[in-house]
Amino acid sequence: MCLMMCLRMRWTTRWTMRLMIVTMLAPIPARAMICMPLGSGGLNVGAYQPLQAAPLDAQTSFAIECFPAVPGEALNLSVRVPGAGTGRLLLPNLQGGVPGTSGASVGSDTAYLTVGLYQDVARQIPLDDQTVIRFSDRPLIPTRYTVSLFARVAAGQDAGVGSYRLPLTVLIDY
Repeated sequence: MCLMMCLRMRWTTRWTMRLMIVTMLAPIPARAMICMPLGSGGLNVGAYQPLQAAPLDAQTSFAIECFPAVPGEALNLSVRVPGAGTGRLLLPNLQGGVPGTSGASVGSDTAYLTVGLYQDVARQIPLDDQTVIRFSDRPLIPTRYTVSLFARVAAGQDAGVGSYRLPLTVLIDY
């Protein structure tokens, strides 16, 4: 419609008319929100004692910082933890490393613990492969969103004493 109106107007030079037509036909640049994960190298359970009667609880959190290209741009952020509902195994934190990497030694006391991941601090709502944690917002300025994950290690597992760590893989869609 605007192209027709511009052609009806009589411009003094062809250059001005061409510039006007090109400007109107040029695509509008796409807006892009940029989001980056911050923090968390995994879930550190701490010192596990096999003879302890009560379960061992732990938690971790990480942040996702989003920078809107245009203030007020719609953000639909979703976070998923693949493998969360499979009774994940915790790897022992041996001399600050993970078994199979340099700086870590794998001895006869290397053991695994089964852990459950949860969405809530009371550890009543399990976290599974299909669970999606969502944030919907229209940020005006760079905004940080925090995701907290909770874990429970059952007592009396056949594993050695030591500090255990679970590396987490998190999928972020926005």
